[in-house]
Amino acid sequence: MSIKCPEIIGTSIRFVSECVLYRTLIWNVFKHNYVHQHRDTFLGYFWMMVNPCIPIFIYNLLQFMGIFAGNQHGIPRAIYLSLGLIVYYTFSESTNTLTSSPVRNRVFLLGGGVEKSVVIGASILEVITNFAIRYAFYLVMLAIYGFSLFKAITVVPLLIIFLVLLGSGIGIILSVFNVVLKDVSNVVRMVCFYLLFASGVFGIIDKTNLFFTCLTYSPVYMVIQHSRDLIFWSGVYLSTSLVVAMVVSVLFFMVSLLGFYRVESRINTFL
Repeated sequence: MSIKCPEIIGTSIRFVSECVLYRTLIWNVFKHNYVHQHRDTFLGYFWMMVNPCIPIFIYNLLQFMGIFAGNQHGIPRAIYLSLGLIVYYTFSESTNTLTSSPVRNRVFLLGGGVEKSVVIGASILEVITNFAIRYAFYLVMLAIYGFSLFKAITVVPLLIIFLVLLGSGIGIILSVFNVVLKDVSNVVRMVCFYLLFASGVFGIIDKTNLFFTCLTYSPVYMVIQHSRDLIFWSGVYLSTSLVVAMVVSVLFFMVSLLGFYRVESRINTFL
């Protein structure tokens, strides 16, 4: 099956056009899946703000209690680790959420006549919202510890966009297999959990052998380290490998959309 550049661009334009056209519907699906999921609980929407930040709460509580009293490369350990967690969780949630998106939204796709681009857009909006909630809390912590917020606010979210596109592209492709074999989403969640320990969240990876060297060229690892450089050490460089990873992330997302649109007519059969 050949893939041509004009077709890739045309598919991407179609997706963006549909997202703009169905923006109200995307918002309604997002509210149903994300905003309203806690409306029948005692604390209500409070959980929507707290749940994404629980890992950060824990690390900073441990710092306050003295368990993480030491520094990592001269940075308070909780602050150092929390940034890595926020970056990695954004990527992993993109992959997980998009992988299960068609199955999770089968009611809208089958009964509501909703376009598949709508559930993709709503799923990406969930990921971005989780990142925004976590990052808002993290900015408060940076201010408390006395770090400059300018680059944290302006540059780091731009880097995150590329991980959202990469994770979403992976998830979109895997979602096609997930509608046929529902175990795929569970496998993806398990793999994403273990990849956390190979992502650079807990520190710089030493290039002691070929395997560890390959890990350092992961887009997730590069964004984590570059974000830390920007916030903690005022790094302003863009390495060639990071630029390549950013371009590849965009292209991969565009190609994943093309593959998805080519088989979307068959998806409802398996839902």
